[in-house]
Amino acid sequence: MGGVVAVAVAPVVVGVAAAGSGSANRAASRRDVRFLLAKLVLPPGATRLVAEPPGDHDYLKGNGPLEGDAARSLAHSWWEVAGTPADVLAYVRAHPPAGGTLFGTGTAGNVRTGTSAVSVYYQWPAVGDVLGYRELAVTATALPDGETGIVAEAQSDWIVPRPTSERIPSSTGEIDITSGAPGQPPEESLSVTDPSQVRKIVSLIDALPVAQPIIYGCPPQIDPRLVTMTFRPATGGPTLAVLTYSAFRPWSGPGGGCNPVELTIGGRHQDPLIGGDFLDTIGRLLGRSLT
Repeated sequence: MGGVVAVAVAPVVVGVAAAGSGSANRAASRRDVRFLLAKLVLPPGATRLVAEPPGDHDYLKGNGPLEGDAARSLAHSWWEVAGTPADVLAYVRAHPPAGGTLFGTGTAGNVRTGTSAVSVYYQWPAVGDVLGYRELAVTATALPDGETGIVAEAQSDWIVPRPTSERIPSSTGEIDITSGAPGQPPEESLSVTDPSQVRKIVSLIDALPVAQPIIYGCPPQIDPRLVTMTFRPATGGPTLAVLTYSAFRPWSGPGGGCNPVELTIGGRHQDPLIGGDFLDTIGRLLGRSLT
């Protein structure tokens, strides 16, 4: 086939300079969805439409307004082109969007109407501490006029940075740790007063990333253990901060959005954090398991 048709949208430039600023990351995400749409290459003769084409049986509705739920930007565009939906997506796969990786295909159909649609999905890598999940979905369906209607949907999640104020007070001199079944008396209890160990634990927690406002698919919590860390300036001193974390089997699995680290500093609840394997790291430092 002769030449190609690409969406005429200016590319975006994003980088780590935007990190640390929620508003800057959001702006980068808004630019990025247009950048992803610009990567789509369609068969020659594709015509861009200003609205969802009639007769598409709702297969091409698009992903809503520019900004969707969570820390996410969305954008979509429609086209119409000659050929069958299968031919159109075969062309897209033969001319993949630059930098994208094919990660799936899909089909949808209605036995009552005899209609169907086919889709292909591409992903791009995250961009430092600025952009997370990035996707371009292309869906095609046959239209009543004999042509194929297309919708391309771009998604770009921005990284919500951890507030610089969310830090354990440097005056911490003791960490009291308890562990046990939720709602029951603690099964384990210890106090950490060694200055080197205290500094390492505080530094570890201060380095944890903030949990992103996205939807997580969570497994059942089996044999949960509630770990509580109370930070004080010295033995018997006032509470500076409190960390709580619900660990559950398998213990070796890294903590994620399903069991974030909850942190209160000076009586104020902070943004939840992603703990990863922080309990294992602390356990190795102290020479004992915390679960």
